Amino acid sequence: KLCHHTGNVNQQQQDYQLSLHVIHELARYLCELSVCLTFPTADSTSSTSTKRPSEIAYGSVLVAMEVLTPNALPFEVREE
Repeated sequence: KLCHHTGNVNQQQQDYQLSLHVIHELARYLCELSVCLTFPTADSTSSTSTKRPSEIAYGSVLVAMEVLTPNALPFEVREE
């Protein structure tokens, strides 16, 4: 039984690592995509975004996490 339990823990760790990899790659893609786009902002008359790079990066991570199902990335992990 110990081997079965250890195997289950190893599988969970692999799944967790895969989920983190997917989040990383998707967030990176969204950040790269944001460089190509400009958006008008409510407080600006120009068409360029005034968002700081850190805001875009953080938003990209949140969007990447949101598109994963709770099975792939449980809510308790999202809170970490």
